[in-house]
Order: sequence, then structure tokens, then C-alpha cells
Amino acid sequence: MPGPNKHLINLTGKRFDHLKVLNRAPNTGNGSATWKCQCDCGNKTAVTGTNLRAGHVTTCGHNCIYVESPGRFQPIHGYARTKLYATYNQMMQRCYNPKHKSYMDYGTRGITIYSEWIKDFTKFRRYILKHLGKRPEGMTLDRIDNNKGYFPGNLRWTTHKQQIDNQRRHNQYTKFIDDLYEKFRAEHRNS
Repeated sequence: MPGPNKHLINLTGKRFDHLKVLNRAPNTGNGSATWKCQCDCGNKTAVTGTNLRAGHVTTCGHNCIYVESPGRFQPIHGYARTKLYATYNQMMQRCYNPKHKSYMDYGTRGITIYSEWIKDFTKFRRYILKHLGKRPEGMTLDRIDNNKGYFPGNLRWTTHKQQIDNQRRHNQYTKFIDDLYEKFRAEHRNS
């Protein structure tokens, strides 16, 4: 382990994108300070302090699920062309993209997505397969309570008709019709 250095910037506990610094590692052959880091994917790696601070290294690089693309990271999971990923992507767009046509019905209403799923499709996929199973033919993903977000316990597979019945507008319309009917019955009962 390297000896104390009065010019060393202690990076322990700091986060650099997908890397969290755990502690010091042995210096490189040329004497550069190196830090042991844990990547968000779970792998550990050693990175020089200079590369961390400059943003040159932001993942473990060991078959990491994160790959750099200009200005952001995209998970690599092999499911990009699946129906479930298309569902996930639309869910993300409706909740977080103000330019999406349905953002007004989701994002502006405060409909959010479980934080563990936002940056990790594989966690979302694992939950769906474990708790809901594979998508049955002709079914779509639906929120049980339409006023709550996409969270564990609030999702189910439904038919298109069930999903329409669960929509906010449909529920408001149905309540209006039910109230009108009850008012009509009450008036005619007393006549």
C-alpha cells in the first residue's frame, strides 16, 4: 500500500458516475495514485485518481452493463428488441419526456417509476417475470391504481378493454353516469 502523500486528494467515498471509490489501491508503475472502486454493476476495479477526476473512466469496463454514449449511459442488456423493452421505453417516455404526446397524462400528474427500474431495465424485467410472468398474448401492462406510478404491487397484465376501463377519463365518466342514474332513480322513487 502506498505511503502517505501530503498532496494526495482523498477520494474515498466519492462517486464518479457509475463508480464509487472504496479505498486506496497500490500506485501504478509510474507512481500515480490509484483507487479501488465499485461499479454500479457490482464489479470492482482500480482507477487512477487523475482518470476519475477527469471523467475518463466512469465504469468498470469489465463487460459492464453500462456503455458510454455521448452525454449519457445506456444499459446493454440484450433485450432492446423485445416487447417488454418497448413497454418499458414507452413507460419512461410518458413519465419523463415532456415532448412525449402522453406526458400530460403521466409526467405532469406526477406518475413516476420505481427508482430501481429507472436506470436498470434488467431489474424491471426480473420483477415482471417473477411477479407477473411472461406477457400473455393480447395483454398489456397496466397500473392497478391509475393515480399511482409504476411500482411493485401496482402492475398487472390486462386486456385492452380492461385498461380502458381503468383509465382516469373512463372512471370519471363512469362515475358521472352512475351518479346521474342514482339521482334519476331517487327522483322517480319519490314520485
